[in-house]
Amino acid sequence: MEAINFSNLGYIKYPNNVCTYNYYKYPRTNNNNDNLKEAIDLIKKSVENEKEDAKFYELLLSLTTDKEDIDIINSIISDEKKHRKMLMDLYYELTQNRLLESRNSSMSDNMLNYRKNLQKALMGELDAVKKYRKIMAAMPDKEKYSVIMEILTDELRHANLYNFLITKSMQMV
Repeated sequence: MEAINFSNLGYIKYPNNVCTYNYYKYPRTNNNNDNLKEAIDLIKKSVENEKEDAKFYELLLSLTTDKEDIDIINSIISDEKKHRKMLMDLYYELTQNRLLESRNSSMSDNMLNYRKNLQKALMGELDAVKKYRKIMAAMPDKEKYSVIMEILTDELRHANLYNFLITKSMQMV
């Protein structure tokens, strides 16, 4: 039987004394310059997305009186504002251009259903994880990679927190 060449599939063999582990290496195209340009565009969009997310989560605050929910959502809002600053700084490091503050907001969804908005927030966080993973793959050095990794792991934590809040809201019915 012929051995499978995992490197063709994006997998790399990682030998250990006892067995062989395979881990996935995010496939990169031959043109890292194009990847970086795409990542810069995604960073620019993400700056605005983080601002929109913070405003949306502030709407969530108005839909609950539960102290634990309020504390969790406030911590997520704080993270989103931190992410926006980190992304603006990263954008400047990569382009030597500052992003201008946007005054307009496209947030028009004013649903008053708390659980539906929690679900919307959860899906937004999960979509953000995919976007940040793509940006992270294009980062030119360890420091910039680490910035995106911090944001990505925060987004995963936020998704878990929203799952908790959704589950909790279902038990209160």
